Amino acid sequence: MSARTAVVHLVWGPAGQETFERFLGSYERHAAGAEHDLVLLFNGVEDVAPYRARAAAHAAHEIVLPVRMLDLPAYLAAARALPHERLCFMNSYSEILAPNWLRMLCAPLDAPRAGAAAATGSWASHRSFALSLLRLPNGYRGTLGDRRVMNPALRSVSTAPKVRLTRRIVRAAKGLPGEIVGFPGFPAAHLRTNGVAIGRELLLSLRTGALRTKDAAYRLEAGRRGLTAQLLARELTALVVSSEDGLDELSTSAPTTVVEVNAERIERYTVSPGDFGLPEAPADAVGGGRPEENAATTRSILAGERGPARDLAVLNAGAAIYAGGATASIPEGVAAAQAAVDSGAARRTLEAYVELTRAA
Repeated sequence: MSARTAVVHLVWGPAGQETFERFLGSYERHAAGAEHDLVLLFNGVEDVAPYRARAAAHAAHEIVLPVRMLDLPAYLAAARALPHERLCFMNSYSEILAPNWLRMLCAPLDAPRAGAAAATGSWASHRSFALSLLRLPNGYRGTLGDRRVMNPALRSVSTAPKVRLTRRIVRAAKGLPGEIVGFPGFPAAHLRTNGVAIGRELLLSLRTGALRTKDAAYRLEAGRRGLTAQLLARELTALVVSSEDGLDELSTSAPTTVVEVNAERIERYTVSPGDFGLPEAPADAVGGGRPEENAATTRSILAGERGPARDLAVLNAGAAIYAGGATASIPEGVAAAQAAVDSGAARRTLEAYVELTRAA
C-alpha cells in the first residue's frame, strides 16, 4: 500500500453479491479523481473468493474480520489495521454517482481545521422521534407539522421493517431510555457515516466506547458526544453541501445548499456561482477522466489556465479554506484560492509535495 488515502468499502455478507456489484460497478464507471488504495473490508462473509475474483482487476487489498460486527466498530478495526493518512469509508449499500468523487470528498480535509467530510448529513433525532411516537412533547412538534402527517412521512424514508401502530408504540415505550439518553433533540445536525472521509489519526483519537449494540453505534454517529460533537468540540467546522445538479460539492452549474455546523451555530443557506464572481457553466463543462487526464487538468489549472475547471476548483478550495478557519467567509476563501493559483504558490506546493513523495 503506497497511496495517501484508502477507500474502505464494507462488504456485508448478508447483503449478498448483488449489493457488492452495485458498488463496484459504480466504482468502475466513475473515476475517483485522486490516488488511493481500494480496501475491501469483509464483515460476515463466509466465502470471499467470488468477491476477490470480481475485484481482481483493481488490485484491492483485503481485511477479513474474524467475527460479525456493526459498521462503526468495523471501520475502527480497519483504521487500526491500515497505515494510510486518510480513510474514506463507504458502507455496503454505497453507490458512486459522479466523477472525481474522491477528490471532491477529500478536498475539504486539506484545510487546517477540517475534521471530516461526509457525502450526507442529517438533522434527525432519535430522541424526538421516539417521543413523537409516544405523543409526548418533542422537537419535531411545531416544525414538521401535524403528527398524523409527520409520522408517516418519517416512516416513508425509514429502512426499518413496517409494523402495526400498536406494536410500534410498545416498542418505542420499551426502548425509550435507549432512544433518549445521550441523544439531542431535533434539530440534531450530524455527519452520516455511510460515506465519510477522515484522517486516520483523528478518528482513532476520538472517544468511541465499546459499540456492542446498535444504540451505542447510533450514539457515536448522532449522539451528544458522537463524532460530530467531538469534532466541533475541537473547534472544527463541518460543511455539508448538495447542489441542485446532483453534485456533493459546490457547483458552478447550479445553486448549492450548504449546511454549516460549528460549535456556535447551525446555519443553512444557498449559494450560486455569481455570489463568488464566477460565471455559471454548463453541467457538462467539467468531467472526470482517467488519473492521468485528471492530473493534466490539475496541472493546467495551477499553470494559470482559466475556464470552468479552474472556477470549480477555486470555488471548492475556497470553501475548504473557510471551513479550516483561514478566512472569515467562503467568498474570502475563494479569493485566497484564486490568489494562490495566480501567484504560483499552489503550483509550487504541489511540486514540493511530489518531490517529497518521490523521496519517500
